[in-house]
Amino acid sequence: MLNITKNGEVVLQVNEGGAVNLDGFHASPVKAGWEFELDGNIYTAVEAPPPPEPEPPTPEQIKASLADHAAQKRYEKEIGGTVWNGLPVHTDRESQSKIIAERLAIEAGERDDPDYWKFADGVFRQISNEDFTSLASAVRQHVRDCFALEGQVLALITTGVITTTEQIDLVFEHGIEALYGENEQSEDK
Repeated sequence: MLNITKNGEVVLQVNEGGAVNLDGFHASPVKAGWEFELDGNIYTAVEAPPPPEPEPPTPEQIKASLADHAAQKRYEKEIGGTVWNGLPVHTDRESQSKIIAERLAIEAGERDDPDYWKFADGVFRQISNEDFTSLASAVRQHVRDCFALEGQVLALITTGVITTTEQIDLVFEHGIEALYGENEQSEDK
């Protein structure tokens, strides 16, 4: 990249070998060292300095980025499904809403007992109202556990224990104990 200067002040940038159109003057190709005078002004083409190195992120910016990553991993885990009585259950936001609606229908006496529910494996199964209430509670607990885990991760980010996205990924894949290795895990049990 070349800076075109007018009397020492940068007036435009062009690629080396590009064209310059200034005040009715046209020059092409422009190379470093190119110079001309127009209406008493000196125009020169000089190598543009490299762009400045970006400032390194501040500790606050790093922690905010890690917190954003933790929120994304919590969301992925939250909507990724759970298992109830050995059966896969959808836990995406739409499914959570439908499960709440079914629970309300049970409480209002509006749901057949038993009734069919489509599980995450695509199979419809008959499920009693009592069992559906248990399923709804399990989904609620799954969501609560996901948020609780995010809360733990955020606390560990704040205290400096978690400093990388890889650590966050490890926690959301294997649990908080995975941060501490086998020795500390067995001591905590």
